[in-house]
Amino acid sequence: KNSVLSQMPEVRYLVHQHNLGRSAIRNFLASNASYNNLLFLDADGQLLNDQFISNYSAYLNAKTLISGGRIYSAAKPSQKEFILHWKYGLSFESQTASTRNLKPVAYFHSNNFLVPKSLMKEFPFDESFVKYGYEDLAWASHLQDQHWEILHIDNPVIHVGLDSNVVFLQKLDESMENLLNHLSEPWTEKISLIKYFNILRNARLLGVYQWIFNLLKRSMTQNLLGENSN
Repeated sequence: KNSVLSQMPEVRYLVHQHNLGRSAIRNFLASNASYNNLLFLDADGQLLNDQFISNYSAYLNAKTLISGGRIYSAAKPSQKEFILHWKYGLSFESQTASTRNLKPVAYFHSNNFLVPKSLMKEFPFDESFVKYGYEDLAWASHLQDQHWEILHIDNPVIHVGLDSNVVFLQKLDESMENLLNHLSEPWTEKISLIKYFNILRNARLLGVYQWIFNLLKRSMTQNLLGENSN
């Protein structure tokens, strides 16, 4: 049904028969773009107002990666199966630009950002990331290492595409696989989870932690999947 978009002026509607992965699809879109400024938006983002594009216009042609951010509705989902994603997003991802600029890499999400095409051409996303998780942080970290500025502004979209509790946990598992596969790369050292992992490893406590985790895993999973997940 989305093919109706192809009838709109200045719209190119492209379809792939196979899922290219979260990194490769963004590189593909950038290489097929016609103009010098690229605005990436995920389909599950809802605009807050009619000023969304004009809020970005001041940053056109800037040699900077501009992140608009994302927020979550303050209203609790009516369906209990979406509580976990909503709680996590509201607590950790719904942040103002001033907060996000304190840790520009950690708070970068690829669902809503403006970037020069030349930057994408010179520094494409790492296409070894196919599954969910950390491809955006790895890319932003690489740009920062190459002395590109990452600027967060208050121009968020509302993330309305909530995953069910089960799917959200599955995606987190996938993100852990991505993290494990890139553990030797310097950008992972910026992640709090890896910092704690290294503390446990250096203290030779990984085995103890694994034993405790195995004891608690079932009850923790039940908590996360429940309607009052903490």
